[in-house]
Amino acid sequence: MEPRHENDATQSRNETCVLLAGGAGRRLDRVTAGLNKHLLEINGRPALGYVIDAILATTSVERLVVVTRSDSLMSIEALLERARERVDVVMRLQARPAGTLDAVVTAQSAINHDSFAVHYGDNLFAWRQLPPLRAALRNDAVACLYTVHPPKDWRRYAAVTTVEDRDGESVVAGLKEKPVGGYDCGNFRSLTGFLRFDTQAFLRASPRVRISPRGELELTDALELMLKSGRVLAANVRLAWADFGTERGLRAAPGVIAARGLAPA
Repeated sequence: MEPRHENDATQSRNETCVLLAGGAGRRLDRVTAGLNKHLLEINGRPALGYVIDAILATTSVERLVVVTRSDSLMSIEALLERARERVDVVMRLQARPAGTLDAVVTAQSAINHDSFAVHYGDNLFAWRQLPPLRAALRNDAVACLYTVHPPKDWRRYAAVTTVEDRDGESVVAGLKEKPVGGYDCGNFRSLTGFLRFDTQAFLRASPRVRISPRGELELTDALELMLKSGRVLAANVRLAWADFGTERGLRAAPGVIAARGLAPA
C-alpha cells in the first residue's frame, strides 16, 4: 500500500494527531548543545514549522496534541499561533525524555477520536499534507506504519518485515527495534516517524509495555503487542524523507523541503 498525497475533499475531520516535540536530541549533541532539536533552523525557519504545515494541510486532523518539554514551551507555542486558527491545539509537557511511548501516553488523555496519528517532530517528509486517514486504517487494521527503503544508517531505525495477504494488502509480519547482527537490509523496510493507530487497540496495548533495556518506554514495544492481536498494515513512502534528529538527516532536510516546493515562511 502506498500513501496518497493529493487533497481528498471527502475526508472529514475525525482524527487526533500527536506531535512529539520534546526529544533530548542525544544523536545531535554536537549541534544542539542540549537545545530542543525541533527548533533547529532549516532554511531560516524552525524545522518544526514545516511539520506543522503538513499537519494543518491534512483534512482529517481535527485536534493537534503537542508533547514537548517545559523549556521549549514558549518557542513552540509561538509556532502554533496559526495552527490554533485551524485545529484544536492541546499542549502536554513530558516530565523527562522517557521514551516515545511515554510521550504518546502523556498525550493520551487528550485523544478524543477513534483513531489518531503519531508524528515524530524531527521527521520531514516531501508530502505537503499527511496521507488521508481512511486509506490507512481499513479492514479492521489496528495500526498503519509508514516505511521507507532502508537508509545507509538503517540500524538506527526499527526494521519492518511484511507479507502480502489474500487481498493484496501489505501486512506487517515482524518488527525489530534498531536491528543488530546478521540482518540483510534488502529484506525489510525502515520505520519512519509517522504512524497511525486505532485508539482502543492502542489503549489496550500500552499499559502492558515494560521499560526497555535503554530505560525507556518504546512505542515499538506497544506495536509488537498489537501485532499479536490484530492486523498492522504497512504503507510505503516513496517520497523524500529525512530524520533530522541525526546529522545525516539534518544535512538532507533542506533537500526534502525543496522537494515539497515550499519557500521559507
